[in-house]
Order: sequence, then C-alpha cells, then structure tokens
Amino acid sequence: MSTYLCLRILSVFSDLISLKSFFWKNTKGCEKKRKKRREKKKKKKKKHYFEKLFSYLYLSILLNDFSKIGNSDSESFNLCRLISAFLLDIINYKKKNSLDTTTPNVTK
Repeated sequence: MSTYLCLRILSVFSDLISLKSFFWKNTKGCEKKRKKRREKKKKKKKKHYFEKLFSYLYLSILLNDFSKIGNSDSESFNLCRLISAFLLDIINYKKKNSLDTTTPNVTK
C-alpha cells in the first residue's frame, strides 16, 4: 500500500512538473500576444478619446455659432463654419487612417 501511494505521489509530481514546463514554455508566446492585445486596446482608447474630443469641440462650436447668429456678423459665422469643417476633416482622416498605422516586424 505504501509503495503504491509513493508511486502515485511521484507520478502526480512528474505530471505537475511536465505541465509546469509546458506552461512555462508557452507563457512567453502568450505574453507577447497579451502585450499586442494591450497595445491595440490602448490605441483604440486613444482613438475614441480623440474622436469624442473633436466631436465635442465641433458641437460646442456649432452651438456657440447658432446661439450668436442673431447678433453676430457673417465673418464670425464663416470662421466658426471653417473651424467646424476643419475638425470634421480631422475626424474623418483619423477614421480612414486608423487601420493603416501598423508597422511590419523587423527580425534580426
């Protein structure tokens, strides 16, 4: 009984050691994948942040613009329209080029 128990414990330990070595080898690859996923998430968060910022600026310019239409001259109205169009162009440019920012991996 005791020899069977000792053999069973040894087999369990050998299984654990083989599992540990298996996971130890694969954690480096998994860590690289995790790192890439984290970087992608950071890029997405930054992109959404800038899109929201520009859209809020655009809306605030439009709201200020429409609130001053009755008592403002046409130059300020045109200036506000130009700034809001410029901000929209930036938003559209960022949306188009968000997928083209990948760089190829260079190996030594």
